Amino acid sequence: MKKNFIKLAAIMLGAMMTACGSSDKAAEGLTFETYEKNGDATFIKVDIPQGDEQKVQSVTTAIREIMNGSQIVKEFGEMKADGTLKEVIDSCVQSVDPVITSGEYGPIQALLFIENSYLSDVAAVFDVSDGVYGMGSPDYYERVVRLSDGHIMTLDELTTIKTEDLEAIVRNHFEEPDNVNLIDSFYCLMPATADSCRVKWEISRAYRGDALIPLADIEQYLTPEAKEMFKATPIPLQKKQEEAENDTQEEAEVSEAYLPGRGDLGELRGPVKEVKYAEWSCTYNEQGQLTHENGQSLKSIFPGGITRDENGRLKDCNADGYGSRSYTYNDKGLPTAIYESGEGSTYVYDDDGYVVEETTTIAPEMGDDEGEPETIKSRYTIVEKDDYGNWTKRKDQDGNVVTRTITYY
Repeated sequence: MKKNFIKLAAIMLGAMMTACGSSDKAAEGLTFETYEKNGDATFIKVDIPQGDEQKVQSVTTAIREIMNGSQIVKEFGEMKADGTLKEVIDSCVQSVDPVITSGEYGPIQALLFIENSYLSDVAAVFDVSDGVYGMGSPDYYERVVRLSDGHIMTLDELTTIKTEDLEAIVRNHFEEPDNVNLIDSFYCLMPATADSCRVKWEISRAYRGDALIPLADIEQYLTPEAKEMFKATPIPLQKKQEEAENDTQEEAEVSEAYLPGRGDLGELRGPVKEVKYAEWSCTYNEQGQLTHENGQSLKSIFPGGITRDENGRLKDCNADGYGSRSYTYNDKGLPTAIYESGEGSTYVYDDDGYVVEETTTIAPEMGDDEGEPETIKSRYTIVEKDDYGNWTKRKDQDGNVVTRTITYY
């Protein structure tokens, strides 16, 4: 079983590590329309290609292959051999849903997402979420589709990476790796900079660590076939057809949705997925809600329960006897105070919603009954911002510089 996981992870690594460039070239030949079909306990969502007939046929062939090989179809249903992709999707839901809702396997759900995330003139990559699950979430992986002939690339076409290679990469780039010989998942989350990828590793599908790794340290494992396929800079994905019908209204809605104060993002703006500091990281879902800190789920950090306010923002988090965390917000949805077990910070914002002043209170050391809380006040100046307006480098009044890496949906 471990060997199979490693092969799958290697495919993901080969697929994603080369997508770190950018281009002004317009995407040619293909657009994608998202089609969704819901049953009582089954949900399938597929980005269906449109445009150039030959490319559409190639990608459609591969999507059919992905669907036919998915867990939910292989174990619980069947797929139509002919018909349009929409008809095939409808038939899959009709086939799988009665089995899932029968109760024979307990209270479970079936999900299959096939979403285009990378496109060039020679290749398309789809993010695929596939699985039948009760608690937790389904399997997540990437598949590579070649536009030239529509086939899904195999491990041998992508990489020559071996178990010992994975172990060596983790030992060289991750702090204090434990049980490194048990690695069963290792892949690039998404491009982080022009010359590096954020790579994640897992044991038994449980998060263990992630780090920025230079592309040069990974590229050696790609086969000539994979290098040839990905050597061209990825072209920007075109807007899906249904989004393009009313650009002005859509852009206005997106702009408003991505203002600071959305969900738990605070001063962050845009479709933020992860914020990574030198020794800290935060992960958010697409609604802007905080889901993980340092790779650990918020639910596991606060097993005593998490409550949110009427706007869906974090309010109180209970660590079940080991402390708690509370949030206070202003009328713009920006946190003005965050306290945890007697310590915390208050925040002052400028007119654009950026933190300009932070006052941190630190409790005396345990056992110091006579000690007084320490108060530290910091004022910040933004040095660099990214395209969404989020700061990537800032300094305080003493010249101390903090940098962070932000990835987006």
